[in-house]
Amino acid sequence: MQYQTLTIGREFGCASGDFARALADKLGWKLFDRELIDEVARASHLDPAACRHADERIDRWLHRIGQGLWNAAGEKGPATIPVSGPDADLMAEWTARVIADLAAAGGCVLVGRGGNHILRHRPDAFHVFLYAPFSWRLRRLEAQGMARAAAEALLHRMDHDRVAYIRHYFQQEWPDRHGYHLLLNATLAPEALLAATLAAMQA
Repeated sequence: MQYQTLTIGREFGCASGDFARALADKLGWKLFDRELIDEVARASHLDPAACRHADERIDRWLHRIGQGLWNAAGEKGPATIPVSGPDADLMAEWTARVIADLAAAGGCVLVGRGGNHILRHRPDAFHVFLYAPFSWRLRRLEAQGMARAAAEALLHRMDHDRVAYIRHYFQQEWPDRHGYHLLLNATLAPEALLAATLAAMQA
């Protein structure tokens, strides 16, 4: 099998950005991590900053109620503040379209955003998931200067948000090991992670 696209699912705090960059450089492919949001903004003619705000999120119930009141009542309705830019549903829809288009063109590494679910029917897409123990991820954030309590809260929130995002938009549990070709423990040396991925893609 000649793979043309690589998706990377990841737990927060696993250095997935460095891993994705190394793979893209080795394969000679384009990387779409944060760059994916710029691509969505370009394709949808939306503001990049607003797209980043809605990226990999689901709208909270209060947001949805307020948005519904605004849309239903119009200019003469209650003083509900309209949402600037795309809501989470629109952002997820455009992200899926862009991911599908990028995969069709090939030669790309796509990080997060449910890429493995969006491309599950493409035989030329290879799916990797990067994980690590909570304690290891916590130490990594602390080493970057984050206070322990703040790091713990951030890890819990990001894990919770990714569970909610995948469940809401793809009706799947996150992470589901059956949705990936390869699961990698981020505590391994970066060179080992890179070598294992390339070897599996070539097998």
